[in-house]
Amino acid sequence: MASVRDEAPAVVVLTGAGDIPESWMAVRDRLDPELHIAIPQRRGLIDRDGEIRTLGDFLAELDESVISWARPVVLVGHSFGGLLAQVYAERHPDRVAGLVLVDATPRAVAHHKGVAIGFAISARIMSAIRAVGAIRPLLALRALPLCPEQRRFEQFIGRERTKVWRAAVLAACRGGAIRELRATLPAAAEATELDASPSAAAGMPVALVTSRAYGDEWGRDA
Repeated sequence: MASVRDEAPAVVVLTGAGDIPESWMAVRDRLDPELHIAIPQRRGLIDRDGEIRTLGDFLAELDESVISWARPVVLVGHSFGGLLAQVYAERHPDRVAGLVLVDATPRAVAHHKGVAIGFAISARIMSAIRAVGAIRPLLALRALPLCPEQRRFEQFIGRERTKVWRAAVLAACRGGAIRELRATLPAAAEATELDASPSAAAGMPVALVTSRAYGDEWGRDA
């Protein structure tokens, strides 16, 4: 008799811009152990040097992860990862069994001046912190910008996993995390110009999880 693990689709978790797989390990461990769960790290995240990546770059890398399973997958996308999940599902509905969108970045933010200013300020702050070598001490103080829930998160994942998570955050901040932040809005703008229509994924199961990070309008874009 086939087990749940044999029959269930693979679950591929797509992190937000600049985020790391270690942020999702505790969630993974609380899911059904029979599921196949992958949390790939985007190559650009660990590169110390490189150019801003395009939407096509991100989708091509995601495609490598999806087709490696040789069956449809469930894409779980957080923030920028949610945008990637949506666009990929529209372009390849035959490869996606369903979507779980967690505060997914809506395409509309590409043309929202307030959001653009926020992303620009965030990238500049992180660049300045990296330049003066303040990432490690701010992590220790639980005061790293863009991580307002760090204290609660670390309490949730426990001491040992916190050590692993902090090391991964430090490596990402020294690598391509800031470039990913800067790539978010250009990628969203590219997504608005694609030929693929959201109707291509019509009928696909979709679960929406929101903290209203983008306001009430983001769910309509999902």
